[in-house]
Amino acid sequence: MSAGKLKRGTQESEVEKYLVEQVELHGGIAEKFHPPPKGRPDRIVTWPAYGFARVHFVELKTIGGKLESWQERDHARRRKLGCHVFVIWTKNQVDDYIRRFSPKLPRCAECMSPDHHVMDCPERE
Repeated sequence: MSAGKLKRGTQESEVEKYLVEQVELHGGIAEKFHPPPKGRPDRIVTWPAYGFARVHFVELKTIGGKLESWQERDHARRRKLGCHVFVIWTKNQVDDYIRRFSPKLPRCAECMSPDHHVMDCPERE
């Protein structure tokens, strides 16, 4: 399935997996709270930037999914402290997030070259 196209019934876990893959491919880290405390965002994304790290809290939802009241309270509390909290529903929104915040172009996961995608890697068997 292409990154921008969302099949009907795409699961939150699929979007979450895609987020983690894309963040790591673009030089960041996407960690998960274990176990996730009630109301906390699904992922903590850390991006390298100019000698300091940028930290974002990312909540993932399925299409039509809504934030619970405790999630809304947690997000508001974090934003009041100056934190960046994002809610993402689709792979297309993951792509938008990556374009906006990633510090560098993606690299091939096989050889780390920025010149081609892993599917076109000459080192791939």
